[in-house]
Amino acid sequence: MTEGGNQHTFPPQKFKAVINFANLGANTMGQALQAVPGGDAKVRSQQSLAVIPSASRYAPTVGRKVLKITYRFQAGWKYLHLLPTPQYQSRLKIQGQPQSLGLWINGDGSSNQMSLRYQDKTGQIFQPKSQTITWKGWRYITFALDGKDATVWGGCSRWDCSLSHSAQFSAGHR
Repeated sequence: MTEGGNQHTFPPQKFKAVINFANLGANTMGQALQAVPGGDAKVRSQQSLAVIPSASRYAPTVGRKVLKITYRFQAGWKYLHLLPTPQYQSRLKIQGQPQSLGLWINGDGSSNQMSLRYQDKTGQIFQPKSQTITWKGWRYITFALDGKDATVWGGCSRWDCSLSHSAQFSAGHR
């Protein structure tokens, strides 16, 4: 794949879509996903979710729909969780032994942090190393789901590769 003159090569992998944004629209977005602010309650924020057609020629889904997360934080400790709604959680359960979660991110060069938390069936919570949005434009990023490069708490003391349906994606800054 070529992006602005940069060549990207990815090893062969088996992919499974977790959410098909083409099936979500203005009427169903609120039934599936929610943007929940966290951090210091005194720090004001605005956030919204929308499903829009991909306009970038570098996006992997040209002409298809993508999720647009818009957020604005005042200075201070604030972050935004992207969470499935309670009625949608069961549809996001990941079966098998996933190795990673990949996302195409249209970066804004803000230096905000992206992180992921996921929970295995024993209740143990994993948070792989966060990634900083230092680029502008589309970039494919991955979060390992093997528990090796993650902060871990709760549940049992070993990784059980069966994920529960409680995963959350966060973006924020301090």
